[in-house]
Amino acid sequence: MKNQLDRLKKFLGILCAIASIIILFQSAIPGVYATVVALEGSTIPQTTVAFVPNIPGGGLDFHESAGGHTLERHVGKTEAQLAQRLASETTISAASSFTNLSVAEAAIAEAMNRNQSAIDSWVKSRGNRYTIDYNANRIIGITLRRRASKATSTSRLRIVLQRSVKLPPGYFILTAYPQ
Repeated sequence: MKNQLDRLKKFLGILCAIASIIILFQSAIPGVYATVVALEGSTIPQTTVAFVPNIPGGGLDFHESAGGHTLERHVGKTEAQLAQRLASETTISAASSFTNLSVAEAAIAEAMNRNQSAIDSWVKSRGNRYTIDYNANRIIGITLRRRASKATSTSRLRIVLQRSVKLPPGYFILTAYPQ
């Protein structure tokens, strides 16, 4: 048993070293996910390390401070919170939320990276807003439609970009939400 624990500690040490190297070169590595799970009864805590592709211009915090509302309205919300939003905002047909911040940033970054040439063309054009609809091919959150009794899981998202010449990429994410 002691021998197994020593090997596990050595393995975790190597894994932590690899995670440190990945952190150093994170910008050059597309989405990488690593999870370390401790054995039952072990004193080693569970650790999760996730690296996601970068959102152009910066993370959702950057886009939120520029005038976006993705974090405020569409990240980490419960079904009850979505129902409350539908009750208070009678003009919207549905309310939705990404599972959490990591899922939101990964899905949004992936969608924007896959549509970068179209975004670049839009930035050079005269349009004020640009919409991206994207299927992440994995569950990214939930959507509660008006008059539905239960929220449904979804893999689709919509991103709405708003032009802003004051910001480095020429735009900010006005909103992004699961569909």
